[in-house]
Amino acid sequence: MSEQSPEVKSFVDDCVVDYHSGVYEDDVNRSDVVVATVMLILVAEGLRVMLPEIQEWLALGTSAIALKRQEVEKRLLAYAAEKELDYEVAKKSAAIIAKRLDEKSLKTIFNALQKLVGKE
Repeated sequence: MSEQSPEVKSFVDDCVVDYHSGVYEDDVNRSDVVVATVMLILVAEGLRVMLPEIQEWLALGTSAIALKRQEVEKRLLAYAAEKELDYEVAKKSAAIIAKRLDEKSLKTIFNALQKLVGKE
């Protein structure tokens, strides 16, 4: 994705902070550039392929989004494997992204990705 919205960038930046905050601390320690790149790919591209489903989840509200977090994490990890991204970074990143998704953030990302898809 050559273009990114400020909303997507802000969400990714927050996820990168979580990645290095110790909340998800383990033996996976990568540079901010690697982590930010994997996060951006997972958010901007991985979530983009789920836009029709995300639209349905948003219509159903907060409880549906909470129930779908585990599915989002699994699908982002599958996307990362398909694209041959750093597995350990992708695994940790997918967990962080899924945990951070709530109705507000998902709606913001959905709208930003919809705009970008419309420009293609």
